[in-house]
Amino acid sequence: GEEVARAERMVRAKVDSLVADKVAPVKQRVASVQAEANQRIAAEKQRIDEVEKALNAELKRLTRGLAPGIQLPEIKL
Repeated sequence: GEEVARAERMVRAKVDSLVADKVAPVKQRVASVQAEANQRIAAEKQRIDEVEKALNAELKRLTRGLAPGIQLPEIKL
């Protein structure tokens, strides 16, 4: 009984080791892709904010202040 349990533990440890070797690079790649996506999202949000400000300024310029209540709808992300 004890030998079987010991052998089973050894086999499980070996399988865990083999799986960990294969999973680690995948986890690293996932983390890298996620970090890159987060950076791109932040950059695009900033770009949207800049475009929104420019559009509001252009709207104000075109209406020459005649309709101060007109604003573009807020972009919600």
